[in-house]
Amino acid sequence: MKMRFILLAAASAMTVSLGFAAVPIPCGWYLEGNVGPSSATNFNFGNGSRTSSSGVGFNINAGYKMMPFFAAEVGYTQYKKVNVQIANETVATDQPTSYDIAAKGILPFVDSSVEIFAKVGVAQLNSKLSVKDADDFVGGISPVASTAISNRGTKHTTGWYLGLGGDYSYTPCIPIILQWQRAGSSNGDLNLYSLGIAYIFG
Repeated sequence: MKMRFILLAAASAMTVSLGFAAVPIPCGWYLEGNVGPSSATNFNFGNGSRTSSSGVGFNINAGYKMMPFFAAEVGYTQYKKVNVQIANETVATDQPTSYDIAAKGILPFVDSSVEIFAKVGVAQLNSKLSVKDADDFVGGISPVASTAISNRGTKHTTGWYLGLGGDYSYTPCIPIILQWQRAGSSNGDLNLYSLGIAYIFG
């Protein structure tokens, strides 16, 4: 909740900044970092299991802005760990991450230093499942826990990637970024709502 309030405040500050003098936004190579609330939804680790995930994740992107309206980028995101539970007992934890490559369409607002953007691309979703030792289970190992144990380790799934957001250029080379991104597949969706900062080397 606190992080969402911070993101809302940042969005308000970005809106207020429209009244300030615009700065030219360069093109070229850029590097950005983002942090904020993350979630993993629609994941299934077997009948009778449920998952919970809420906490902070982070993202790093590198890209090239070819023109004011278009860029291409690659990114890495780490999300909050997912607890896999059976009958209110955590039997395993999963560390989701993703890699993505995306095209970024940009709409700059004239004389404002503000841009909005949308991203679409391909993602690799990674699942690293760690299961509790058998001796730690209460009442023995359930069928769902046995399934989780058989699926322990790192798995990779290819899926899609979407992003929406906006940025305000505090200086010509330093945009402040507010965005939402999702990496998804038939196995589930990974979300990150973030506030970040970039540096353009153009």
